[in-house]
Amino acid sequence: MKEFIIEDSERKRILNLHESATKRQYLKESAEDLRDALDGLGYQEKGNEISSNGEITDELSNKVIELFSIIRRNIPEVKIKVTAGNDRYHSNNSGSLHPKGMALDFTVKPTKYNSIIDDILKDFKVKNPGFKYINEYINKSKNWTGGHFHISYEKGIEVMDKRVMTPINYTIPIVTLKNIDINQPEIKDIDFRVIGIGSRGKDVEFVQGVLDDLGYDLGIHGIDGKFGPDTKNAVKKYQKDNNLKVDGTVGPETYDSIFKIGL
Repeated sequence: MKEFIIEDSERKRILNLHESATKRQYLKESAEDLRDALDGLGYQEKGNEISSNGEITDELSNKVIELFSIIRRNIPEVKIKVTAGNDRYHSNNSGSLHPKGMALDFTVKPTKYNSIIDDILKDFKVKNPGFKYINEYINKSKNWTGGHFHISYEKGIEVMDKRVMTPINYTIPIVTLKNIDINQPEIKDIDFRVIGIGSRGKDVEFVQGVLDDLGYDLGIHGIDGKFGPDTKNAVKKYQKDNNLKVDGTVGPETYDSIFKIGL
């Protein structure tokens, strides 16, 4: 058999191509995750402006999902539309974080809630180093195109905690989950928390696995460890079938039922 020898330069080129392709796929998933979350929260995107010029970072996607989930819980009647991200309009803006996939713009209706959202953004900024925002309803930038909020998150500034990624951000004391046998190998290493739209991790994957075993439809993504609209719908159907509060999030009551019925 003929032996093929790959020169170091060619090997490096192939590895770079692979890395680039992997990165593009990774970033593409970030934009789609955000779009899924917007759909689940009842918010909108203007056209394809999140990624019409390129993709956004996973870090920004997660932070925006977390932020929008907070806004949705506190002001359920407000309507949000994402009007810019890594879009064509901002592609030539020198110094802008938009072309780097690290910034988004969004509008609010009705605008009477802008002061409340400004307060939420201030609090979010304090709790999330690396997150910044400008209220361009009040403070117009040089590239101002109309009233909106500009938000950004620069990669690498915050040391990530494994619980930060969920928009519903608190853990559940293990003693409140009465039906859990913490010695079971499939669950003993999982840190259970309240999970909902935008959450990711082993706890999400585990809940998806139980729901799938019980015959609930998880959509095209299946068991992927990402809590999107399809998982939310499956959770709501499970909650309705088992006479639980139907809110599409998994907290102590739903966990207790899942562990009792599903294991």
